[in-house]
Amino acid sequence: MSLEPYRIRPVALVYGAYATLALFVAVIFLIDHPAKTARWLVGMERAAKSVLPISRSSLEGQDLNSTVQLPEPVVDPWKKLAVAYFKYLPVMKALDTDGDYTISSRELILAPAALRTLDRNHDGKLDPWECGAAAGSPRPAAFIRRNPVLAVIDTDRNGELSAEEIANSSVSLQALDRNGDGRLTPDEYLP
Repeated sequence: MSLEPYRIRPVALVYGAYATLALFVAVIFLIDHPAKTARWLVGMERAAKSVLPISRSSLEGQDLNSTVQLPEPVVDPWKKLAVAYFKYLPVMKALDTDGDYTISSRELILAPAALRTLDRNHDGKLDPWECGAAAGSPRPAAFIRRNPVLAVIDTDRNGELSAEEIANSSVSLQALDRNGDGRLTPDEYLP
């Protein structure tokens, strides 16, 4: 047969295509609906004594000789300081929308909108009192310079966050990301 010229009949190709398509649909159906199809057992349905002989004497009277030790949970040394800092600085609460004491990359992107929520007098900028300075503070501008998050946003160093500085806060805050992982952790934003 191989020496003679041979052509496959077109009808045979069509039948082969139908058979392949039917098999493909059946396999996909069985994969997609496992609970509705019959279960196939592989091997024996019940164990016989000759298949797996177990000597019960080898299991009795033995002391355990292995111990499993789980490592102590990792305690973040910065956690207590971060909690106190967030209570002290409303800007941090506004930036950290999910409350995990880490400013994620998503929260960095949303920083301008979060900072605008602190503008109580709706003048478009944040003064030191809106950022968390004490009401009778003698030097409110120093409050912004002492806090790294506020200091990095206050690019003109005038002691308040202007509308332009708030709009650029996403870029400004990335300067605090020392390890370049795209998020701010307590060791990066704490004073």
